[in-house]
Amino acid sequence: MKRRLAVATPDWNWQRRAACRGEDVELFFGFPGESTPEKNRRERTAKAICSGCPARNRCLDYALSRPERYGTWGGLTEDERASERRRRMRRANMAGVAAYTPDDDCDDKHCTGCDSWLPASEFSHDASKEDGLSYWCRGCQRRRRQEKEAVA
Repeated sequence: MKRRLAVATPDWNWQRRAACRGEDVELFFGFPGESTPEKNRRERTAKAICSGCPARNRCLDYALSRPERYGTWGGLTEDERASERRRRMRRANMAGVAAYTPDDDCDDKHCTGCDSWLPASEFSHDASKEDGLSYWCRGCQRRRRQEKEAVA
């Protein structure tokens, strides 16, 4: 079987699927001089939109891999993202691996199960692996579980 070298290119398709597409930007980033009650209300509304978004994980991974200091990304505010970054770093350090942080140069990962290149957000986190992600995509993991349950 002849293998082709896959060149990873940034995948921005998640932005097209985002539930926030077409929403007012101020809802996610606020405005100068907003009061604390206004900010809290705005953030709750933004998080509600994020909660049902099909691109939420991809959006959050994007924001965590960069110093996105402002706004609500992937359902998390600035302070919540800072906490999540620290949590991921602690978890990775405890496991002795580098924390997974996607970047523009390599946004895709190869799935051993279906032999496909997929967005990194399609893989479960696994601190025991070198890159912090499982070898199989979530779809292959689900199929594998179902096959094992059917045999049992």
